[in-house]
Amino acid sequence: MPEFWTNIINYLGTGTNLIGAFAIWEGWQTYALGKKNDQTQQQDRGQMGMVFGIMLIAGSLIILPYIRNQIAGLG
Repeated sequence: MPEFWTNIINYLGTGTNLIGAFAIWEGWQTYALGKKNDQTQQQDRGQMGMVFGIMLIAGSLIILPYIRNQIAGLG
């Protein structure tokens, strides 16, 4: 049974990393467009999108392995 939950945690981590990478890419596009059009509000939104993506990836790389190891220790 712990193998099932370990696989679920792995899939959640992969999904979270993909969403984070997409947020970074989307933020970069928004930032670049704001830079091109000289719109500081759009640049700020792009920066916040990139920070959000980095936080998602960092959170999944820190928290999910800990949970996975705790579940594996139960078996």
